[in-house]
Amino acid sequence: MSSISISGSSAIVYGTNSGTANISICQNGGQCATLYVTVSAPTTPTTPVTPIITPVQTSYIFTRNLKYNDKGEDVLQLQKILVKLGYLTATPNGRYGPATISGVKKLQAAHNIKQLGIVGPATKDLNSL
Repeated sequence: MSSISISGSSAIVYGTNSGTANISICQNGGQCATLYVTVSAPTTPTTPVTPIITPVQTSYIFTRNLKYNDKGEDVLQLQKILVKLGYLTATPNGRYGPATISGVKKLQAAHNIKQLGIVGPATKDLNSL
């Protein structure tokens, strides 16, 4: 949509939407001229946005292999890491049970490691542990 304001020999064209319009300007004697107007959408300057990435603490040094029925702080840390990575939904409790085995297998599958469900050398070497 556009409109025009004429003052003396000057004309100001206002546009509220993008598009084209023809505006006829006529004198008292009937002589007219057509003004072809194209209104472009205003451009908003864009400022690049730099995402803020907060690293999730997922590192822990495992000093032993972990397997079913193991207990301890290292199992608890493993479970917390699996939760943070989205491979475990159970509440970490420090006991290596069926849910932990399942979470470890998901982690191993995601990293193309044989899915044994135990934390052995290949699993311990992952950067995410």
